[in-house]
Amino acid sequence: VVLRGVSVESSVITPLPGFVGESVIRFTQPNNGYSNVGVGMEKIALFMDGVDTHGITVVKAYDGVTFNDVTVRNVADTKNGFRFIPNDANPEKVSQTINLFNLYAIHQTENATAPLYYFDTCQEVNLIGCKAFGTWESNLTPSTYENVPQCYGFEFRNSRGITMTGCSVAFTGLHGIRLYAANRNATGLAMYGCTFESLGGILSCEGSALGFVEDVRVISFRREGTVGVGPADIRGFDLVKTRRSYLETKDVTVNIDNQSE
Repeated sequence: VVLRGVSVESSVITPLPGFVGESVIRFTQPNNGYSNVGVGMEKIALFMDGVDTHGITVVKAYDGVTFNDVTVRNVADTKNGFRFIPNDANPEKVSQTINLFNLYAIHQTENATAPLYYFDTCQEVNLIGCKAFGTWESNLTPSTYENVPQCYGFEFRNSRGITMTGCSVAFTGLHGIRLYAANRNATGLAMYGCTFESLGGILSCEGSALGFVEDVRVISFRREGTVGVGPADIRGFDLVKTRRSYLETKDVTVNIDNQSE
């Protein structure tokens, strides 16, 4: 199933104010044993004003999953714009081969805490030209960027084989990207030519007692505005239990814990 519109300016889905549900759009299977193969969306926008729900959720994506030129605006503070998760029956079963092109997600208020893009137990994920804005710049104090949302732009939990090219994050009080190894190694992030504007940090790699973050490559990122804004003094790169990685850090600071290799 692929939903196709004409453009993000003219093909707009606006849920009614009383809408109740987990997501406005949810790709799922009635049988937890099956995957979502070949699903996606093209040239469609969701306007989420006043709706306390996720924008788009894909449960157990597996092969040929493509989203191209899709916008999710005014996402609620504790919800995700784009969400890729395993099914309840098999929480450790991976989703894979997810291709995302020219996506855009933004929170409605400066009180947001949830990442705009959330990936749980995914692998072989390719993101090209995807944007995450913590909130509208008009919600902030331009000179100091006070009240920056305490959220990440992109969060990858237990995920592997991630490629990000030409993506951007702006106006988040936390790092633009978070890699979290909750209960298995989070292996392989390649990030090329991405932009980070007025936010708390570039990248957070967080291993745990059950896994390392490993094989991270950050090449030729662009920094605009300030890095280290908001209430938390967060650095450019924070590495916890991270190994076998190469980062072009330029002029931002790096914090490495004693469990990293």
